[in-house]
Amino acid sequence: MKIERFFRLSCLILGMALIIQTGLISVSENSGFKQALHHMSASWVRLAKTLPDAIKFSNNIVIASVLKVQTASDIVVPAKGEPNSIDTVPVEAVVMNVEETLFGNLQGQFTLFHTGLSRPDVKPLPIPPNEPEPPKDILPSAPTNLLNALVFLEDDPPYNTGEKYILFLTDGPVLDGVQTKASISPEGRYQITPQGRLIPFTTRGMALQFRSITLSRFRVLLKTALAGI
Repeated sequence: MKIERFFRLSCLILGMALIIQTGLISVSENSGFKQALHHMSASWVRLAKTLPDAIKFSNNIVIASVLKVQTASDIVVPAKGEPNSIDTVPVEAVVMNVEETLFGNLQGQFTLFHTGLSRPDVKPLPIPPNEPEPPKDILPSAPTNLLNALVFLEDDPPYNTGEKYILFLTDGPVLDGVQTKASISPEGRYQITPQGRLIPFTTRGMALQFRSITLSRFRVLLKTALAGI
């Protein structure tokens, strides 16, 4: 069974890395997890094909760790045909601590805008870029407060407390009164393993060139790219 829904999020917030414009968003279940796991497909505004592209899209590049993940107020969007002609997009406020600033001047703690609804007991692994995605069955839409739901945008899975990332950041929206930062796109997020290697979450743009490279190697590549801009 397949249900397609229109989400209208044009003119959401200027400067956001992600805008879900008028179009189709499919909600699906990944049968690889014991609990229902839903993800939405959307169009990202930016595509960083190269490291210089990513730097130009960013106002900060940091190494940061996740302190906590908080559910924030849903984004309400016009949706013709839905009850009251509106629909909602679940969002989270990810509180992070900057461990090192690689570009820009961001220091201390900041709040990262993240589209999705996390489950602390379900932690999907980064997607291996060279492996096919698992089969997907399209499910009917459901409220974002379902207790057994894990909702996230494709290529942008949930953040979990204690994880460490390299993030290419831009300014995000004001969320529940807090000015946030946002990842420039899926190519702007790399998890750092305990062994000091990078894991991308997408096959888009420049991401694959950083798969499994060491943090020290990334520093060299970034320094070279910054020198050329």
